[in-house]
Amino acid sequence: MLSLAIAARVLALQFLPLDWNWDSYHHWQISWFSLRLGFPQWRLWDLNGCEYYWGMVPHLVEASLMGVAGSPGIQPFRFLNMVLGAVNAGLVCLLGRRYASPRVGLWAGLVFAVFPVAAVFDVLALQDTMALTLLLASLYVSKSRPFWSGLLLGLAGQSRTELLLVSAIVVAWVLIVERFSTERLPMLIGWLFVTGVASYYLYNQTGNPFYNLYWSLYSIFSGAPGGGGKSFLEAMLAWASWKLSVWPTKPTGILILSAAAALPIYFIYTLFRKPRDYQLLYFLPTTAVSAPIFVTYLGADDRMLLIMLRMVTPVVALGLPILFAAIPQHLGRHFKRFSLLLLAVSALCFYPLVTAYSGFQAEAATTMAMADETWKLYKISGGTLVCDYPMMNYRFISRWELPEKSLISNHYAPQYYDISEPIEYVKWLANHRVTVWVRYGGDAEAVYSAVESVSPNLLVEAYENSGIRVYVVDSDELYRVLG
Repeated sequence: MLSLAIAARVLALQFLPLDWNWDSYHHWQISWFSLRLGFPQWRLWDLNGCEYYWGMVPHLVEASLMGVAGSPGIQPFRFLNMVLGAVNAGLVCLLGRRYASPRVGLWAGLVFAVFPVAAVFDVLALQDTMALTLLLASLYVSKSRPFWSGLLLGLAGQSRTELLLVSAIVVAWVLIVERFSTERLPMLIGWLFVTGVASYYLYNQTGNPFYNLYWSLYSIFSGAPGGGGKSFLEAMLAWASWKLSVWPTKPTGILILSAAAALPIYFIYTLFRKPRDYQLLYFLPTTAVSAPIFVTYLGADDRMLLIMLRMVTPVVALGLPILFAAIPQHLGRHFKRFSLLLLAVSALCFYPLVTAYSGFQAEAATTMAMADETWKLYKISGGTLVCDYPMMNYRFISRWELPEKSLISNHYAPQYYDISEPIEYVKWLANHRVTVWVRYGGDAEAVYSAVESVSPNLLVEAYENSGIRVYVVDSDELYRVLG
């Protein structure tokens, strides 16, 4: 099974030699800049100000891998995710064996080994694979090693932000159904150890002990009609009101409401009859948190839908052992036929799905080529390069060895400090000795508008491609403006 899982991921890598996902490079940027600039100050670091927006654990691991390798390449983390993806298939198998039977474990593990969505995202440099490994491992040892289960669950919550909410629900649920037994308290202690350390650190750095969860949820809630600009509670209520008015009219919404209803119903059931294992205690909260996020993108374009498909992976991983354990009661001797059919469907979906994802590499290749052209401009004058696009920044550093301190972003331009005087933006360019400036994103637009209002000749466009514009700073004009 592990061989099959590795083979599936190696095959996916052949189709996806270039990591196409934008987030992969943003996570890389946090990891590399933390390693080079942040760790000496006991903090994380990001050019775009998102160093604490996501879970910290994968960034620490990726930074460690690059530190050991002595290279800024993204490949070591992609390789680690491939290995962890195979481990996840093994854990799905072990969960089926432990809580049902060897046959259940075998088929659940085989199907997940070739589950194409998992295979695709396991060869990217994202945080999802590691978070799932920690979540599955926590469930596997939840009965036998409660402290380690809580510790692993806490690490999962600090790897994928949504799992922080899931982990809190799981720990509270376990303690309640076990009547706060002293045998289960180590699970709470393990979870609190990780969560407490992370929350204390976040509080010192941001003033909010749950900074990542707060902003992750707020970004979702504020997307509701009328949710923007409101407080967290008001945005949450606006989002809930909106969804409750929309979901009953759609099949997917009805499915989510049904799943949401199952959560309190099963909770009440567990109050009267303690569950033999915690599979549903992990599965239902994970589904309740992941499903609404994924369903939100069903009406989006194909690219966003394919990107957000990764939200179903933990649901599938936790659900397969439960599904196969339930099959004998309904299908009896047809168990093997159903299992083979499910395995065949998963395998048959592999090629078209991986092919669809491989098409996204063209955009990444174009962006890398733009970074190469930008580098040619930068080589002429040196100084400082301004760019908010992590994928381009990765190319500057990994391919062209641009020093970290010669690369800044527009995020920390004067608007970050609530300075609106246009001349201050020109001074910002001069103070940082900016020679090449990339126009990409909202922060760049603020800088461009301010500089353009002072002098339309200061930023000279060199070229444009795919909405990204590269400018050279006219040093003569800069000196003229500043006198």
